[in-house]
Amino acid sequence: MLSTAFDNARVMALNDQAVHYKAHGYLDKAEQCFVEALNLAEGVDGFDLAHLATLRDGLAGLRWDQQRHAEAEALYLEVLNTREILFSTSHQLVGQSLQTLGNCYLKQGRISEAARMLERAVQVYREDTPDDLEPVSACLASLGLAHLQQDNLAAAHKAFSESLGIYQVQQPRDEQVIAVLGEQLKMIEHLGKGAWWKFW
Repeated sequence: MLSTAFDNARVMALNDQAVHYKAHGYLDKAEQCFVEALNLAEGVDGFDLAHLATLRDGLAGLRWDQQRHAEAEALYLEVLNTREILFSTSHQLVGQSLQTLGNCYLKQGRISEAARMLERAVQVYREDTPDDLEPVSACLASLGLAHLQQDNLAAAHKAFSESLGIYQVQQPRDEQVIAVLGEQLKMIEHLGKGAWWKFW
């Protein structure tokens, strides 16, 4: 078993290189680095399990970009399980895993599963980091989309409204997101015309 500081540094360097390649669209090179980093990390005696989960999370994101969705989901679920064991079910990193899975399910049209994951993620963020509203805002926007696709206009309106309220006070302001959320709310209010009271 490997156990040197050099091995640990090599793992993290490979991970950084993989992230760089992925960000620039070199998916094959990113895959080589992620796989090498994981293989090396799994052979390091006592390698930090939280860092190992981060490596798997990165590989999962790559698998998603490669359209290998089943592999990505399996890795994301493994990361979620590891983080729940290492930390707690209400840790911010667990929230991130839930949010990622929720967004993946949303893109696949698995709307009920997406809504469940995103609702859990919002709850986790609010419990673990109540003063950090940034992750909640994006999660609520995705949750609003899930509710909208379920034709649950009241729940969609509530999620979009809460998300918009957060984006409006964040600095710097993301005017594009604010505009999109505003349009979503107008559309919902138009669809629910005559029953506006349901949204408040």
